[in-house]
Amino acid sequence: MHYFLDPLRFHYIDFKGRAGRKEFWMYILSLLIVNVLVFFISAIISSPEFILLCVAVIILPTIAITIRRLNDSNINKFWIIIVFIPLIGQIVMVALLIRKSRPPVVIGPDGSTSITEGEQMVPVPKVTQDPGRSLLKILHVLLFVHAVWIFYFAIKVSISLPLSIYGKNFSSVTLFYYLLIIFPFVVLFPFLVSFIFAKLIPWYTKRHTTTLPKAYMLTAGAYVIPYLYLLACYLFSLYI
Repeated sequence: MHYFLDPLRFHYIDFKGRAGRKEFWMYILSLLIVNVLVFFISAIISSPEFILLCVAVIILPTIAITIRRLNDSNINKFWIIIVFIPLIGQIVMVALLIRKSRPPVVIGPDGSTSITEGEQMVPVPKVTQDPGRSLLKILHVLLFVHAVWIFYFAIKVSISLPLSIYGKNFSSVTLFYYLLIIFPFVVLFPFLVSFIFAKLIPWYTKRHTTTLPKAYMLTAGAYVIPYLYLLACYLFSLYI
């Protein structure tokens, strides 16, 4: 269990070190086992607060060891925000975390980069200095697929709104309310926003030569914002 305890005891908020693949994935395996025990104990003592307490304890070291695993692969730590992209983000994050360890990159006084191989410094070709751009292009293409998914997801949300407001007492007034208010604002608006993001984000990041972390933050926002809007619409329907 030292794979689980060491990050908690010695690297609780260590975001600058490095963690190898074995160290990280053994921690994740240990964490899964601990989660099973936590849910089992919580069921016995009938205390959901026990789960929240355990989550509060392990969330920081889990984020820290994830960032150290990215550092070990010479991947910018800001890539961790990609997990907020539904489904796609989690798949990409796993792909990044299973990468092999890379030698640390040293930045010279002239801005050139090199890696250490034994006792020698080997220059890094310019082509490999920005490895995230190809992945970013894939995420930009998937923004159009995401826009179609938002249209489908928004229709499901829009159908639940009249049910939450009027119950099952449908009438011509309910249909008029749906076509005039709910469909334009709950279905068409988030779909158009998603589609505009799919066109605007790639154009902006390319035209303004945005840094990679900022480009990923903008892309993550393009994925997340429509869901936040739909959640706000649903919560608003509960209070009217």
